Amino acid sequence: MRIDYYKLLGVGRNASDQEIKRAYRRIAMEIHPDINPSPEANALFSQINLAYETLIDADKRFNYDYLIKYGRKPGTNPRPAQAPRTTAPPPPFNMHYADGPARTQSMAARNPTVVKSFFITIIFLGFLFITLPVRSVLTGTWDPVFIVVAFPGFLLIRDAWNQLWQ
Repeated sequence: MRIDYYKLLGVGRNASDQEIKRAYRRIAMEIHPDINPSPEANALFSQINLAYETLIDADKRFNYDYLIKYGRKPGTNPRPAQAPRTTAPPPPFNMHYADGPARTQSMAARNPTVVKSFFITIIFLGFLFITLPVRSVLTGTWDPVFIVVAFPGFLLIRDAWNQLWQ
């Protein structure tokens, strides 16, 4: 069970640093192990110390409030880590799709015309990626160094062609 530091110190969630300090000093004077002979005074005093240190520091207080509100620390993933689906690295085209070729094949089984037109469109885009930079270099609009910009077009054509004829 998580201890509520605000209840432990007897302050509200929007309490100022001065209110937290006052509440800590008041409670610490009552339960300090040198003053209070109770056997659990030492454990309770250490809990109150921890509560005070957490709530008086702005970063720790933000993290604590986030933990109380969302049940996890800020920046952590709410879902548990999952094992990778496969150990082999996927081909470049399949990186953008959840299940890679298996999903494409099931789509192709349902409606092959849509799938083929999709990959034909990708091939067309690849040709655009190639022709626009090459035309600009040949007409002198761009420097010859920019011919490198056409490289993604070759990758698009290659990957779409492979997927189209799988």
